[in-house]
Amino acid sequence: MLGLCSDLAWIWLGSGLDLARIGLEFGLDLAWIWLGSGSDWARIWLGFGLDLAWIWLGLGSNLAWIWLGIDSDLARIGLGFGSEFARPCEHIGEVTCFTITTTTTSIDD
Repeated sequence: MLGLCSDLAWIWLGSGLDLARIGLEFGLDLAWIWLGSGSDWARIWLGFGLDLAWIWLGLGSNLAWIWLGIDSDLARIGLGFGSEFARPCEHIGEVTCFTITTTTTSIDD
């Protein structure tokens, strides 16, 4: 799965329970690797060490990303702020990714 949002490009590689993921962010010189092992999903995240639930804030190209690790099933929510979009990403078995474009509606009385 390759998702493109502004200057961000994400590559997710999964292989069942031995999930290995590589996320690349373009815009800043940031690159990190998430490694999952077993059902505990112990992960190595460069810059923060081992943890199951984490919060990462990245700033670049007017985008701020918050990543939340939820439960051992690796259900994840990624919210992008900037360019008026939010992109939830959830991983349960297979990777799905979609973009929600925000709109504003005004009602005149």
